[in-house]
Amino acid sequence: MALVKWTKDALQVARPFMPLLKLGWATLSLGWDVIQNLRRWWKGEISGKRCVKNIIDCSVGITTGFVAGAVGSSAGTLVGGPVGSFLGGLGIGIKASNAARSLSDRLTRWIFGLPKSEALENAYRFLHLKASASNYEINSAYRKLALQYHPDKVTGNRDKWLQLQYYIAIIREAKEEY
Repeated sequence: MALVKWTKDALQVARPFMPLLKLGWATLSLGWDVIQNLRRWWKGEISGKRCVKNIIDCSVGITTGFVAGAVGSSAGTLVGGPVGSFLGGLGIGIKASNAARSLSDRLTRWIFGLPKSEALENAYRFLHLKASASNYEINSAYRKLALQYHPDKVTGNRDKWLQLQYYIAIIREAKEEY
């Protein structure tokens, strides 16, 4: 009983600061994601477009989760008091955040012309193609690079040849060609 009373008292004291704490957490999460994506872009691990897309997706997810969490928290308070407030905010916030991230992901891929995965993006970049390239363009680019990198050629490069084989397999898998 003492623990329940202590928990209720602590929640009453913390209640005025909850919006500020939630906003601080959302800001820290977004800031961390921005820094990580900028670092990956700077190192050349992802393209500038992918960096912007990732930041937009994260921003939309966090913002939606924050707003939906506040709504869920308010609704939960009416139904179940402090515990209902916490569970409502958490449950609705997570569901809305995931839905918003999924929608944002589809829209930003369409706007930026990026494939779904970073591996697929790297494969298209290696072949100097856009994600919307036709099978003919993919096969032509593959043949051109295969002639250039084949290890039996004087100008061949075994590492690049293996990388080309890996990337063409990723593209074919994505296009469901076996």
